[in-house]
Amino acid sequence: MTSVNIILWCIIVGGLVIAYLAWRFDRPIEKFAGNIDFSSFSMQARDAAPTTSELKNHYKGLLIYVDDKIRNGKNVDNDKDQGGRRAMCILSSLGQILYNRPTLKNIVPDDVLSNWPAWLPPLSTTIKEPVPTADVANTARMKILAFLQKNFPQTDTVDEDTGSTVRNLYTDIGRRFFFNDGEPVQLRDDLMTTSITNNITSC
Repeated sequence: MTSVNIILWCIIVGGLVIAYLAWRFDRPIEKFAGNIDFSSFSMQARDAAPTTSELKNHYKGLLIYVDDKIRNGKNVDNDKDQGGRRAMCILSSLGQILYNRPTLKNIVPDDVLSNWPAWLPPLSTTIKEPVPTADVANTARMKILAFLQKNFPQTDTVDEDTGSTVRNLYTDIGRRFFFNDGEPVQLRDDLMTTSITNNITSC
């Protein structure tokens, strides 16, 4: 092979290598699942959490729903759900998630709305409050958990009203439904080690 042929082959091979490298660098890089930045997903979850004022209305609605179920012994959706099974399921799941205590204490109808929290919007004294549907009550449960998920770890850095509402919320749920008089309300130790809005029991 003459030196001219060798030079030509080197030029051809070199051109092919350059073309291949240019093609490789021009392709979009595919990342493995382990390298995905989940911050955008976290932001979406945080955006789903209600504001402090919205949270208060969600909790008010949930209390009204549970009160109606216990008093009337049936579901407002008229689906023959005797005994307020859905209401008890919603409360039980909150107890399991927040306190690792799914069993409700002995409560009577008057317990649900008694000692109405001063930090919640007041109950109407002139008309009967509208009773939310089961779907609205389930949404309220998710909003309560989303609110705690967003604000609980940062209770010292959020504004005073939100920080106080976080404490008021989990304390009131605990005292009203799960802990007896004189018993301290204790959140589960591993509460914030994983997302508390995942794998929620359907009620």
